[in-house]
Amino acid sequence: MSSDILPPISEVTATDHGAFVLITNGFGLCLVLIFTIIRVFARMFINPPFDRDDLLMGVATLLAIIYSALLFSLVSKGFGRAQDLLSPAALVTVQKLLYASDFFFLFTVWASKCSMALLFTRLTPRADQKRLALGLRITVTVWLVLSVFLVALQCNLSRPWIFMNPQCKDAIVRWDIIGAIDIATEVALFGMAILLVKDLKMDVSKKSFVVVAFALRLPMIAFTVLRLQTAKTWLGSSDLSLDGVFFVIWSIVEAHFSICSSNIACLKPFIAAFNTSFGGSAEINELSRMDRSGGHSNSGTMNPIKNFSRRHRADKNASNVLSSSSNNDPNNNNSKTPTAKGDHRSQLGDRGAGHRGGAGGRTLEMGNEVDIIHEDTGSIGSGGSRQMIIQKDVTWDVEYSTPSINKPVKGRLRGGGGVGAV
Repeated sequence: MSSDILPPISEVTATDHGAFVLITNGFGLCLVLIFTIIRVFARMFINPPFDRDDLLMGVATLLAIIYSALLFSLVSKGFGRAQDLLSPAALVTVQKLLYASDFFFLFTVWASKCSMALLFTRLTPRADQKRLALGLRITVTVWLVLSVFLVALQCNLSRPWIFMNPQCKDAIVRWDIIGAIDIATEVALFGMAILLVKDLKMDVSKKSFVVVAFALRLPMIAFTVLRLQTAKTWLGSSDLSLDGVFFVIWSIVEAHFSICSSNIACLKPFIAAFNTSFGGSAEINELSRMDRSGGHSNSGTMNPIKNFSRRHRADKNASNVLSSSSNNDPNNNNSKTPTAKGDHRSQLGDRGAGHRGGAGGRTLEMGNEVDIIHEDTGSIGSGGSRQMIIQKDVTWDVEYSTPSINKPVKGRLRGGGGVGAV
């Protein structure tokens, strides 16, 4: 029975900690792929369309996949084992793979930061906030260029990937500079979220929800600090292969979490899509409202509930009946009461109040004066959605009389009905 149990891929021993890297890397990669699939699904079917922030997040995901592949290869070549267990050739290969993985770590974090800045640009209509988001993207790009040079030109310039020697003492300072700017940009991203909702006329609870959604990136600061602390321990150690495991682990956590936290804004629309709430508001995501409306309106509210416009129209049968009534024999004093059927439909849309009738309805000139009086009220709980909406047709009764000659002919059209929500 025991022979049927497969041996583990990697064992944790006193001289081999590579399994920690494999577990962390594999789990983080699965989360990245899950969050990315959710975002793609949300953009395709729930809250379209795709925009630049989504495309850049796709690039970040691709970079994270390459980064994870390099780390899997790194462990397979011996990283995480005691340095004296590795051959000189294996030690050089490990350093080359670790050197390459540092670049993809930087590229992944850069792409996730720029994606968030592009999301701010997508959400806000204000020119000053768009300029701030652009400045933030430029700052993050400058950080990337600086970080690439600091990592690429370290220690021996003829072989910059070789860092496992006592002569490479300034590596700690280089990573401190990279980490400090990284933390500053994360604080700036959170500050942008506060600016985004600060002047909006909305409930504090809704503002807090938006801010918290972006504040979920703040653990990146803690991961960066832990990464820098382990870097000092690692680079000061005599066994850089065995003691470098936790530095790589915190790098994995930071890179993968940067993508997952950037995709959190798409989670609530995804979950809400499976909750009909029977025509109610279903706690529509404030971020998705901002996304569809391009920010907040001129009145200072974030994607206000769309106005309902109603068009009450009689069909051609009603028009023909009313027109023919004015051409009847003027000496005919008999009253006629034909009935015409028409449509009364309440439609949802972005039309303003100018499309709605006044307090007394709307006056139609069709030879005779016809007043349309309506007292229906539309449900505003649907927020513009046509899900769970029942549309019904209402029959109109048109009554008219033909008085004697030289007397005005008047008719009155009354109706009611509309759209109901369940």
